[in-house]
Amino acid sequence: MKKLVVFTGAGVSADSGLATFRDSDGTWGNYRIEEVCIPEALDFNRRGVIRFYNERRAEMLKAEPNAAHRAIAGLERDFDVRVITQNVDNLHERAGSTHILHLHGELTKLRSTDDPSLIGASTASLRVMLSSYVFTVPALVLFNIVSGAGNTRLALFLEFAALCIYSVYMVCVVIVHKADVAVCWTTEHVYALTLLILVSVYLARSNWKNKAI
Repeated sequence: MKKLVVFTGAGVSADSGLATFRDSDGTWGNYRIEEVCIPEALDFNRRGVIRFYNERRAEMLKAEPNAAHRAIAGLERDFDVRVITQNVDNLHERAGSTHILHLHGELTKLRSTDDPSLIGASTASLRVMLSSYVFTVPALVLFNIVSGAGNTRLALFLEFAALCIYSVYMVCVVIVHKADVAVCWTTEHVYALTLLILVSVYLARSNWKNKAI
């Protein structure tokens, strides 16, 4: 089988909604490279660096592979393809390409600063999954309250479980990754947890009144 090497850059992911870096409306129009994209930045701007890459991860997880990614993956039917990319997203992988070299690293992987030999998966996917859970459960519980259907005790249990799981996860992120609490607890997360607590209190109060009656 003939061999084929494909080189790609930020432009291939632009149609998926991911901003390029050097265009007039690109990422570097809003950030200074030396403040978020060099190893030393972790020493003087740790919070900013973590926020910057978490934003990139969130954007990546919302994006989908486009026709270019799928076309490149489709080449593997007829060629032994090697993709060499400057991109840090995982859209080539999600499109089906199997041999990819990321020149600038990957958003889905983290390397320990204490021991460079330690490379692990990013927690971004887990965070998105839990965030979705945290927002979905209150919606289901509120529907349960409004409709008057279902088991209030079960709804309370689901709400409490969502609160506990998400809280434990965020504590682990802070401890394991030594992340700044202010970075992990974004406005979105504070809103979600506040909603969880309020609904839990409402359900607990309703349950207590029902028992009293």
